[in-house]
Parts: sequence; structure tokens; C-alpha cells
Amino acid sequence: MSNTKNTGIVENITIIYKKIPQGAPKADETFAIQKETLDLDAVEIPAENGVLLRTLYITIDPYMRNRMQDPKIPSYISAFESGSPMVGGVIAEVLRSNVPTISPGDIVQANTPWKSYVVTQHKDSFHEDITVIKNARTAGIPLPYYLGVLGMSGLTAYSGLLDIGKPKSGETLYVSSAAGAVGQVVGQIGKILGLYVVGSAG
Repeated sequence: MSNTKNTGIVENITIIYKKIPQGAPKADETFAIQKETLDLDAVEIPAENGVLLRTLYITIDPYMRNRMQDPKIPSYISAFESGSPMVGGVIAEVLRSNVPTISPGDIVQANTPWKSYVVTQHKDSFHEDITVIKNARTAGIPLPYYLGVLGMSGLTAYSGLLDIGKPKSGETLYVSSAAGAVGQVVGQIGKILGLYVVGSAG
């Protein structure tokens, strides 16, 4: 999201989820862009574990399609609420913080509404914690990687293959959806481990 200011008056852009799509989501039917003026110096954040973030990158993941359905349908994850902001993984810069372990200027990974600037709270629970990316400015790693190969999809691939699959060098590894975010990482890890990798896609 394009705003780069950390103080003063800014334009705050929000991606709104409009309605349940029929088939593949269509940008103009499923989503809306909302713009508003925001005075960053006047924004109030919760006294307990509150932070003000400037969104740098968002991730669009396959599981989100499962959230674009009737809330009455049972699912492992709650449905998006029509008329409300989209929510998902982001990389953001901390502008203000009331969390002792998080400082202004830190680059963090969080799960927040899709807004250029967002107020949220750090909580020690899945999907509500804010994780500081250590050495983010000096490690030489592109920040979007923390939403992909170094994020949820990469961890899923790594832990699923090594902790559950426990493969041994020389074995054959079959990867379905090998062109997907998880599958492509599984295939590469498999090659590093000396496996014979067979992938399918499409």
C-alpha cells in the first residue's frame, strides 16, 4: 500500500469485502476501495498493547476463498463479514506502540485489516500476535518473503515434510499442487534432502 508518511495528514485506503462471490472472486463485484483522510498525530491507540502500523505488504492466500462464504456454513475458520475490511497477513512498520517489546520503527508481521494505516492490539494468541522481524532492515532479505517462503506457506511446507513426513534421502516424494505456495517449497526442500521429487500441477 503506497502511503509512505509516518506523521501528519495521510490518505488511508481500505479494501472492503462486499459480498460472497459466485465462483472465482471478481475484483469489482467482490471488493471495494474506501478512502479517508487520517491525522496520524491524532490517532489514539489502546493503552494496553496497542500499536499503530503502516502497512507495507499484504498477502493473498488460497485459504481466503474459504472465508468468502455464508457464515452459517461450518468451517475451520470464520467467514469474512460483508461490508467490513478484508483481513489477512501483512508486513508493516510500527509508528507508535504501547507494547514493551515492540518499538516505533520495527518491521513486524501481523494479521490485520487491509488498511494503509491500522490500529490494533498485540495478543498472545494465534492470528492476534504481532511478531517483530529481527534485523529486517539489515538482513538483506526482501520483506515480501516473510509472507511467503519465510511465512505461513513456507512453515507449512517445512514442518509438514520434515516433522510429519520424515523423509529419507533416496526416497520418492510426490507433491500435489506442486506449483502452489506450499508445494513449490516442498519440492525444493525435497531436492535439497536428496529425494526423487515428482510433482503434479493444474
